[in-house]
Amino acid sequence: MNNQIEYKTFTFEYKDDNSNEEYFYFTGYASVFGNVDYGDDVIERGAFKDSIAKNQADKKYAPILWQHEMEEPIGVAEELAEDTKGLKVMAKLPLEDEQVKGKVKPQVKIGSVREMSIGFIVKDFYIKEGIRYIKKVDLIEISLVTKAMNKLAQIESFKSFSANTNLPFAPRDLQWDGNKAEQNIREYTGSTDKPSADYKKYFMYFDSENQEQFGAYKLLFADIIDGKPYIVPRAVFAIAGALQGARGGLDVPEQDRMRIQREVIKLYKKMATEFNDTSLVAPFTKSFDSLESLSDIESVLKSYGLSNNEAKTLISKVKEFSKQRDVAEDIKQRDVVMATKKINELALIQQINNLSQKILNNKF
Repeated sequence: MNNQIEYKTFTFEYKDDNSNEEYFYFTGYASVFGNVDYGDDVIERGAFKDSIAKNQADKKYAPILWQHEMEEPIGVAEELAEDTKGLKVMAKLPLEDEQVKGKVKPQVKIGSVREMSIGFIVKDFYIKEGIRYIKKVDLIEISLVTKAMNKLAQIESFKSFSANTNLPFAPRDLQWDGNKAEQNIREYTGSTDKPSADYKKYFMYFDSENQEQFGAYKLLFADIIDGKPYIVPRAVFAIAGALQGARGGLDVPEQDRMRIQREVIKLYKKMATEFNDTSLVAPFTKSFDSLESLSDIESVLKSYGLSNNEAKTLISKVKEFSKQRDVAEDIKQRDVVMATKKINELALIQQINNLSQKILNNKF
């Protein structure tokens, strides 16, 4: 073994391309386990274990390159994971990069780029019947390339996060009517018979394969107020609740759920600044196990959308019920003490009676 960088390329399947405000995402397999590629190599499951841990540590993401050119980074592998099929990647490409916007995205769209490739250093392997079985690698980079070595690995989706979360905020206490807001958004975007190109900007998620159907759009977060779109805080609170499992939870792919969650966290931070309230923190960023005081609980309640007064009222009710419970416990404890005392008194009386009987029997 040496430290020479080797390369393996894999085909991906382009499914959809959506306009985007900030980023271009793709998810798929950068490597497939168990099959012999054109280089007579087999990569075994577990080969990327150390590289995945390294990618997660301190967010030291593996770079996404263009054609293995170290001078041409186009994004990062924001998530890496092994499953039974191979090494799954979620890559994040910034559309502010002219290379991504002007070349990568258009070439993927017309189909001239269909493949991913990994650059790696082999750390452990064995040879069997002329085939090299790779047990451990150090992943250096992942590239979009023109020619594949292993046709089995495919990018499953190539999509963008299209929500426009840079809109101004509506008043914090504005009531949220999702059905009415959806009708307002349809009218504002000219989506009479089917969703227009702008319709998806006001939803956290949409099914790109059914984007001509209104039912494919989920998690609306905006409404039209005085002719302009605004982010409604209570809509964001509702989305956070859905991510936590409220009202049956959220039926979206896991990689999309994680992206939505990250966006919701950003919105909470913006709202905390906008409304000068540091207690506005996305509920899933704080474990219930870490709550140490009633003020912590109050903060979480407010992150779910309760106003200051509502949160304080609920906390006061909790205190009231807690006090009632404590009183009940005190009464219960007093009853136990009194009963124990009574039992002891009866036992003492019985002992005295027994002693008296013995005295009489012995005729002292």
